[in-house]
Amino acid sequence: MSDTTYIGEIIENTDSDFIAMAKDYHQLPSVGSFLKITLGLTNIYAVTTSLAAGGDDNRMMMAMGMPLDELVTKQPQIADVLTFQFTGVLIGFSETGVYKGYLTNQPILHSFVKRCNEAEILLIAQDMNFLNTLVHAKDINNIEILAAVLRTLYCLKGEGPVGYDYLVCAGKKILSLSGYDRGLINSVFAKVDSQRR
Repeated sequence: MSDTTYIGEIIENTDSDFIAMAKDYHQLPSVGSFLKITLGLTNIYAVTTSLAAGGDDNRMMMAMGMPLDELVTKQPQIADVLTFQFTGVLIGFSETGVYKGYLTNQPILHSFVKRCNEAEILLIAQDMNFLNTLVHAKDINNIEILAAVLRTLYCLKGEGPVGYDYLVCAGKKILSLSGYDRGLINSVFAKVDSQRR
């Protein structure tokens, strides 16, 4: 996917997260995926925390008994009624290719949201402090999101000793950040392990 292709537009934001309306339901990011918002020379990074779909507020949605792609093919007007949104929690930023973990500015309304490429994800992964945000973020499913992020990083680092060593270091960091919450770390790694098989 091209670096210039945006997948959503910010319609609501705070100093720690945002809601974006998806450009197309085929391009929704998965939960735990890495995102970026570019403002001038600054890339602000985020992780997807939830997905939502909705329809016309004036009319209750009805089950149609067919997959969405088939429904859109048979009734193209449905695509104009449905809206798809995703949320992201802000984890850091980079300026001129140097990653910095703490934000100095937030994305603005109507900024475009794009997927991070592999090089950007690996840049973020060098500084594990972004895990602090994911461990302590409120109103998100921390376990699922941490597991999804770690699976992505494991695959990018290589599904061998390098990837495994990264998982061990990340696990230690999460354990420390969570106040040595063994329940949290066990739940996260149970999900990571179940998806690696």
